[in-house]
Amino acid sequence: MTDSARKLLHLVQFCDSALPVGGFSFSATLESAAGFGVVHDEPTLRNYAQAAVNQSLMSDCIAAMHTLREARLEEALRADRELTACKLSAEQRLMSTRMGRKLTELSLKLMPQQKILQEWIKQLEQGATSGNHAIAQALVFGAMGLGERELFVAHYYGTLSIILNAALRCIRISHLQTQQMLHELSSQADELYPAVARLRLEHMQTSNPQIDIFSSLHERGQMRMFMN
Repeated sequence: MTDSARKLLHLVQFCDSALPVGGFSFSATLESAAGFGVVHDEPTLRNYAQAAVNQSLMSDCIAAMHTLREARLEEALRADRELTACKLSAEQRLMSTRMGRKLTELSLKLMPQQKILQEWIKQLEQGATSGNHAIAQALVFGAMGLGERELFVAHYYGTLSIILNAALRCIRISHLQTQQMLHELSSQADELYPAVARLRLEHMQTSNPQIDIFSSLHERGQMRMFMN
């Protein structure tokens, strides 16, 4: 981890669940899983959150770390294309691209001098790329001088926070229980980071039939607490 107080503060800012990039509007398909009774208590929520994190680490996080590592626009575009191809449902693509666009726009307000962010927003405006959140996050972290470990932490925490915050509105569970779950699941990060850091774009995997089915059901369902 970085020992710069300024960089640590930037990391905290961009990990904040209140960061206005739209994450609060999505449930990562938890709403559908809760609606069908598959997620209904603390143990089932923990299992679902773990499965969702694993899926995200094996796709979005790999693409993000590749983008940060290569630090070139053409590689960001390549990673964005391959990540979009990995997202099977329209809802997953919508969540990722909307949050990616908002993160890029916010970051340009904070760091208007960053050339790579200027180039990235042009690609989005021209419709030349999808603009997934993981890719935007990698470009932003590179602009701030943050490294792969910090990016992994932000991605891991962000995935969990979306699900656990949504759980407070979907099932009968308390803030204390979700915070305890966040604490417990975060303890796995040291073990998972080196394993994910070794992987490359060609290793991306997205198959989680249960989550994919719930995402499809949410797209066509009548549930409207979260965006679908």
